[in-house]
Amino acid sequence: MSVLQTSAEWIDLHAHVEGLARFGVDPTKFGVGQGVGVLVDAGSAPPAELGKRLSLVQGTTPTTVLAWANICAEGIAGDGCATHDISGAAARIALKQTPGRVVGIKLQASATRLAGRGLAALEIAKSVAVEFGVPLMVHVGNGPPTMREVAEALRTGDIVTHFAHGKPAGALDGEGVHRSLRAARERGVLFDIGHGAGSFSFEVMEALMRHGFPPDIISTDLHRASLEAPVRSLADCMSKMLGLEMAENEVIAAVTDTPRKALKLPEATRTTSYAVQNEEWIATDSYGGTRTFSRRFRPRPIERKGN
Repeated sequence: MSVLQTSAEWIDLHAHVEGLARFGVDPTKFGVGQGVGVLVDAGSAPPAELGKRLSLVQGTTPTTVLAWANICAEGIAGDGCATHDISGAAARIALKQTPGRVVGIKLQASATRLAGRGLAALEIAKSVAVEFGVPLMVHVGNGPPTMREVAEALRTGDIVTHFAHGKPAGALDGEGVHRSLRAARERGVLFDIGHGAGSFSFEVMEALMRHGFPPDIISTDLHRASLEAPVRSLADCMSKMLGLEMAENEVIAAVTDTPRKALKLPEATRTTSYAVQNEEWIATDSYGGTRTFSRRFRPRPIERKGN
């Protein structure tokens, strides 16, 4: 029989929440219902609307819902931000209006989202984050800019999300983990899985683990296109890392202490109860790769005692 254990409430640092995202997930079902006490929406909504939207969403769920303010004034718009406002004015409104609930700045730095404006947007996003004393979380994908260029530009406490993607010029080179990522980690830059439908490769993560470069933070990038497969839940993302031989206590820290400190959140007042079951299951990455693992996190719902 599996032993029931308890930790501080789990935090999903990178998700997309219904009411903030047009493609978001139910914050109760995928929050407290799965042992996740805090869901942080990753820049989905137009930032100038975050104060109002967060209040409306929080009134419907016992899960604590926080948000990153997208440097793009339209949030995650359907056609990207290639021609949209990236001045940071809207993000400043969000940070001024909703301190503590808007936790930092989000930038989708890939060419897919920003065409050729990625590095310029990165500098703007950094300046706003510095102005308000908050972290910057940067989505990396198809360059330019590459993950390596982004890592070189980030500060202590900033976060690279999707760092185990399988796209070109990523975390690995012919000698192992690229020097830009190692230098960034030495400066205190944090590396987040941000699994999602297109950003987590078993082959890449296995190589990262072999080279002693595990994630600092485990998050889902949950949205409607990833919730059934390949992501399903924060618990399953955690279970994948457990299967890739990340120590159980380090997996728990990656969804509790590390994201809490990164976001400068107060001490947790709720707990997550869970068991690690001996259970064979087939896990899938974002590229259709599969692995068979023998252990799995099984959380219990968090008791609904407020927000």
